[in-house]
Amino acid sequence: MRNNMPRFVLLLLCLLCGPGSAMAQNPVPYVNQPLVPGSVAPGRPGFTVSVTGTGFVSGATVNWNSTPLATNFTSSSKLTASVTAPLIAVAGTAAVTVVNPGTTVPSNVVFFPVVARSSTVFYSNAPGSPINLSGTGDFPNEPLSAATGDFNGDGKLDLAVGIQQDDQPGFVNVFLGNGDGTFTPSSSTATTDGCPCSMAAADFNGDGKLDVAVANFEGTTVTILLGNGDGTFTAAPNSPITVGNAPLALSVGDFNGDGKLDLAVSNSNDATLTILLGNGDGSFTPVPSLPATDITPFALAAGDFNGDGKLDLAVANFDSTTITILLGNGEGTFTPAASLPAQGANALAVGDFNGDGKLDLAAASRGEDTVTIYLGNGDGTFAPVANCCGSPQELTHGLSMASGDFNGDGRVDLFLAVQNLIAGSAADYIEVFLGNRDGTFTQADYSMLLPNDPFSLVVGDFNGDGMLDIVAASDPFNDISVLLQSPSPEPGPDFSLAVASAPSPVEPGATATGQIQLSSLNGFVGLVTLDCAGAPSNATCTIAPSFEIFPTAIATFTLTIATTAPLQASIAPRGLDVPPVARWPIGLLAAMLGLISVATLVRVLRKPSRGLAMLRLTAALSCVALLSSCGGGHAATPPPPPPPSGGTPTGTYTLTVTGTSGSIQHSTNATLTVQ
Repeated sequence: MRNNMPRFVLLLLCLLCGPGSAMAQNPVPYVNQPLVPGSVAPGRPGFTVSVTGTGFVSGATVNWNSTPLATNFTSSSKLTASVTAPLIAVAGTAAVTVVNPGTTVPSNVVFFPVVARSSTVFYSNAPGSPINLSGTGDFPNEPLSAATGDFNGDGKLDLAVGIQQDDQPGFVNVFLGNGDGTFTPSSSTATTDGCPCSMAAADFNGDGKLDVAVANFEGTTVTILLGNGDGTFTAAPNSPITVGNAPLALSVGDFNGDGKLDLAVSNSNDATLTILLGNGDGSFTPVPSLPATDITPFALAAGDFNGDGKLDLAVANFDSTTITILLGNGEGTFTPAASLPAQGANALAVGDFNGDGKLDLAAASRGEDTVTIYLGNGDGTFAPVANCCGSPQELTHGLSMASGDFNGDGRVDLFLAVQNLIAGSAADYIEVFLGNRDGTFTQADYSMLLPNDPFSLVVGDFNGDGMLDIVAASDPFNDISVLLQSPSPEPGPDFSLAVASAPSPVEPGATATGQIQLSSLNGFVGLVTLDCAGAPSNATCTIAPSFEIFPTAIATFTLTIATTAPLQASIAPRGLDVPPVARWPIGLLAAMLGLISVATLVRVLRKPSRGLAMLRLTAALSCVALLSSCGGGHAATPPPPPPPSGGTPTGTYTLTVTGTSGSIQHSTNATLTVQ
């Protein structure tokens, strides 16, 4: 009995510790956008929501604003949960997360709007916005990054803002949300290293309070700030953590599946990532091997791109022509997959944009005002969608991008902040692209101006009306813009088209030009696509394909009509008419033929059988020659040339120039005379 006791005790301890150990190994889940359905109108009956993602285990719970829902486990990538009618009785936005058994750390948040669907969106500044961060003397407080979450536990979204002063360490300021779109600055600040350029909020130590990770570009470090639950923060024990050179972006996820949140950090000057594995107490252990990227990794996004239940990473490489795809091995290391073609990509968003259950990518280009969509094949490869959204407008650059369901239709939309360097333009601006659920997007009717250089965007429902709002941090200017969705004003933003000068009359074969004016009305900001129709046959009408316009700005475009000259037909020879100057050789020929005829006649007399045929031929030729030498009475008159054919017909034509932006369309007519 005594000999068996240690084995029995060991077995008992294993049985007691086994469940806890197994539960501790459950990963922190990752939830994909969108949920299905992605939104509902307030006041409807209860419904079942489907949640897709990575790392779900049996017993996982879907939380609705921290309230557990009755949840059914379908697979490691799908859960369904029952949402009761009282939870959606009034408009609002639910923060949906998933928690696996054995861990208190929730997944990332996906917002679920409870709101009536809208055909478009319109934004205006909240009261007191833009918020000026001031500063001291020659050291303005420049907001470089931002994150949102309920940092003081009052059920209202707050803001954490990474701020830089020239030649000074960075710091984080917290702005406590009042629930109406306004914020109250907190007196508490937390110090970071220089240039806090990226920020992520999550529960890194599992205490149920949101923490913040900050990538410090100039400090080559990551600062970990542990939340105290009242809107203040305390630096974690091993913070700051040294990473690679010039860290620019952060991504949060459980990359080794141990139930503790990890960090991926892009080292922009090293073309590598640093993977920091969380220890569950706010401290991290770097993975020795650094995944390689292309030149200047600028942005990161996580998701299970190949469906193997392990989190992967997409890396936007700003100074290259690629997006690097790194497939997770499940223990914190990554294997490179085929790169995606991209040009100057500097912002990424992940979601199922075409509803096929596979994660897709959106990449904004800082080289121009465009977004490229890459549809996932489910195996870690992607197919680009041609002509997704935006315009390759020279001197405009996509700076930052956010995603969410902005118009309450259950589809993932995109929000793009654009840097505008066009001379004479008012300022930078935002654009909203509404998802069509087929991998394409339609630009919303209206945009709006922002303070210059909006490098960071944060999405949340800051006034609790069920519609997603945006916070934009503008650097190097010390402003934070809080943009709330609101009804479009009456009259709403619009634009006008007018003929500044009509095309001048033109002859076929020449080019006519006119001037068309495009003007902003009632504060309109946005891309207007231009088209010209009504040109006559054998003529072309062209105008600039698109242009961004702004309040108080009038853009003038040249309308060009290129016509075609008629073709002069050639004159074919008629009959056997011969010019008089050519007739004297023919007379000489006739005389010679006459002599030949006499000789032939003599031969006929001697040998009739052989000379008769020759005599007949010679006589016929002589006759023709004699007639030609005499002229037949007079020279033939050449026929008149035929009229020219082809070319642009003469006449008066009406040209129609049309401008389109979203659902807004206007036309103007110009008269063209071809004479």
